Amino acid sequence: MENWQYKRTHSGCPQGGICSPILSNIYLHELDKFVLKMTEKFDKPAERYRTKEYRQLDCQLYTLRKKLKTAEGVKKQELVKLIKSKKKQLLKTPCKSQTDKKLKYIRYADDFLIGVNGSKDDCNIIKQQISEFMKLSLKMELSEEKTLITHSNTNVPSPFRWTINLPKNTIEPQTYAALLLAAS
Repeated sequence: MENWQYKRTHSGCPQGGICSPILSNIYLHELDKFVLKMTEKFDKPAERYRTKEYRQLDCQLYTLRKKLKTAEGVKKQELVKLIKSKKKQLLKTPCKSQTDKKLKYIRYADDFLIGVNGSKDDCNIIKQQISEFMKLSLKMELSEEKTLITHSNTNVPSPFRWTINLPKNTIEPQTYAALLLAAS
């Protein structure tokens, strides 16, 4: 069944059949194991949680707040203005260190989603590795028309009919969500 049109096939399991998801789970178990090994190699903890610039501004704010407690008169008003400007500057400064990498994998039947905290190049490498594994080991191919690499800020279409929402304030410029769908 494609675009609500029934099409006969001579191979594979019928789409929409009761046992199709079970048979897909059995056959694609090897893909699950492959992605698990890939995740172990790819995941990398952050070298530090906050960026150097953010920590410096945060430390300056801390010092200014301490001075504000003992200041009086005009000096106190100047410190309040300086604290406000430093706060604005702090909000514009990237907080999270971009040194960590993570890979998350979700699959149902022959559809899967891979979330990547990394660069777009990382996503392309992962896509290539999965494509090669599926071709050589599983004798399957990724459907190029159904395979999508997109930034997590954009509306990520979900094969699972879920709405994927990410909080706007936690999305970093280098975080990508790779949506990879296996060929049916």
